[in-house]
Amino acid sequence: MFTITNKVLADIIGKESTPDGRVFWEPEDLSQIKIALRALQIGNKSETFLIDASMPYWLYLSIMAALAPCPVELNTPNYGPVAIPRNTPQGVGEALTFRVYEDATFTLVEFSSPRSLQTSELATIIPPQVNTAKGVVISSNAPPWIIATVGLAYCQEAPWVACTQKNGGAIICAAQARGVKLGSEIDQQAIDAVANKVGCPKRGEIWTFDDGYKERPGVIISPSLRNEQLEDVLIVPFTTSDSNAYRHLLIPRAGTGLIEDSYARCTNITRVNKQLLVKGPIGTLPDLLMAQVIRAVRLAIGDVEAA
Repeated sequence: MFTITNKVLADIIGKESTPDGRVFWEPEDLSQIKIALRALQIGNKSETFLIDASMPYWLYLSIMAALAPCPVELNTPNYGPVAIPRNTPQGVGEALTFRVYEDATFTLVEFSSPRSLQTSELATIIPPQVNTAKGVVISSNAPPWIIATVGLAYCQEAPWVACTQKNGGAIICAAQARGVKLGSEIDQQAIDAVANKVGCPKRGEIWTFDDGYKERPGVIISPSLRNEQLEDVLIVPFTTSDSNAYRHLLIPRAGTGLIEDSYARCTNITRVNKQLLVKGPIGTLPDLLMAQVIRAVRLAIGDVEAA
């Protein structure tokens, strides 16, 4: 097994490290890294590679794409070496909650990470099929081994793949198409515009969201303008259980898009990242019912004027 550390990779491309051994990677390093790793891959076709370093997510994915089809493992602090599978996009995707947005020049794929997913279950992650004539931008707050699994699947088919970062836009970390420069950045505003163009959640709409354990419906109570500007929304979750029904507000299914009568848990306001919104809007609460939800929320936070 060939181990790739920050120092090893820096030595391969002749990049200097700090006196304490740290390496500050820049997107413009990716072209040199690809050339060096492709040469390494050709000389070690039967080798398994282990990435044992803390790096930007786009660099993890770029290394794996350059070394393909050699098997690559990612060393993690909590789980040890994790083998990254080479999955194939199919249908609407499985194992994760995916949201796909189409733009004229790229496809934005957002996904969440269920807390129950184990590192041994990465092979069950099937990314959704996309238009292979365009590049793919993947955006997620999932752990790097999940992002790498999704990204590597698209690297086999898309002309280029970009990965979002904590600050700034998405970095193109794998490219098969001519004229696409590795390390180029897709502006964050362009990415946000694609998602918002498809439909930003509005106050009063009912959406299905992933709460980390299951998918459930809820009503958006945060203002529509806030939802456009921020990456999360405020939701009152619904439940179909009539346990403690006296504490909750009955939401009849008629005219709401719900499959069955539900209860709004107005004492459990939830802040949800828009990436965790699975489907919607499946309906809109009538004005009178929405007013009752807001009143119940105000009572829950001790707003005596709502009494």
